[in-house]
Amino acid sequence: MDDMSLSEMLHHLHMGIENKRAEFDEMISRLKTAKSNIRTEQDLAQSDIKEIKKPALDSSWKGERGTDFHRHRKDAYSVMHDVVNNEYEKYITEIDQKILHFELKKKWSWLLPVTLQEELRT
Repeated sequence: MDDMSLSEMLHHLHMGIENKRAEFDEMISRLKTAKSNIRTEQDLAQSDIKEIKKPALDSSWKGERGTDFHRHRKDAYSVMHDVVNNEYEKYITEIDQKILHFELKKKWSWLLPVTLQEELRT
């Protein structure tokens, strides 16, 4: 193997690594944007949850009508509270795990480039 072909091979490997890193950067950026959007939605939903319990029922909401309305409002509050405080957090945790996954892949991408991995498989 002459120097030029070795140089070309190293350049090809380097470009493969850089392209993969750029892909990882793009994925990380998209995941961070998604996480930010979910946090914004979560903050807005927190405000909406507080509004569910408003206004206090006046004297015309007595008896069965008042009881039914209060029960439905309480059920709506429970569902919203669960979504905002549990479901959103699960999504955020999953996104954080994916971000970490791609950050680690990016960090160690130089160790064994994809092109070299493919050559080793054959």
